[in-house]
Amino acid sequence: MNPLQFDKDGDGKVSKEEAPPQMQERFDMMDTNGDGFIDRADMDALRQRFQQGGGPGGPGGGPGGPGGPGGARP
Repeated sequence: MNPLQFDKDGDGKVSKEEAPPQMQERFDMMDTNGDGFIDRADMDALRQRFQQGGGPGGPGGGPGGPGGPGGARP
């Protein structure tokens, strides 16, 4: 899913108001720079975080990851 598909006004970013309800629940996590919008820079930062082995909450913080709920314990 590309969150930018919800950019209703065509400004290249998605506001919380433009986002569907399920995306609004994760909006603050997806807005990596905290500017109140999800844009290409946020998507690149999220992609890099996942590629480095971190989940939505960063390394070790997501569900199922080390230290996260349901994850392996050291």
